Amino acid sequence: CSGAPEPPAAESFRAMHAAPPVRMRLVPDRAWRAFGTFCLALAGAGFAAWVSQHARVPAAITAGMAIAAATASVLCARAWLRRADGDVGELAWDGAQWRWLPQCGEHCVGDVRVMLDLGAWLLLRFEPAAGRRARWMVATSAMAGPAWPAWRAALYSRRPRALAGGDLK
Repeated sequence: CSGAPEPPAAESFRAMHAAPPVRMRLVPDRAWRAFGTFCLALAGAGFAAWVSQHARVPAAITAGMAIAAATASVLCARAWLRRADGDVGELAWDGAQWRWLPQCGEHCVGDVRVMLDLGAWLLLRFEPAAGRRARWMVATSAMAGPAWPAWRAALYSRRPRALAGGDLK
């Protein structure tokens, strides 16, 4: 009776929090792979040096073991990354759920989590709803172009959940 406007309905609040639909083609990123290979080589060399120091091996042998471990780590990383070159596809958010649409393979629905946010680079983990293995992906601002802010909004927004009555919350 005071003439004050009615507060907006709960549906309008839900609509305001929904991220817009977005779609991005994800391809292997060379810089990210180089960084990962470097980290594996460094870890392999460090582990070999640590083991040899605890075994009281002479410094020359320690250095040789570290170089050999770093080389082996790089070779393993390159083989693994070559296998992962098939991980090309599109990651899409339709406003209600995430979909992975691989270039070769079966499409699947799941959830995406940001595991590492470096501003222009995001390390993502896609967990399929069908119980398949999780897939790790890298998304960059260069891949998204001008849609990058919408991407970040979709990744960090609250996910709608279906309730028993079919209502989204």
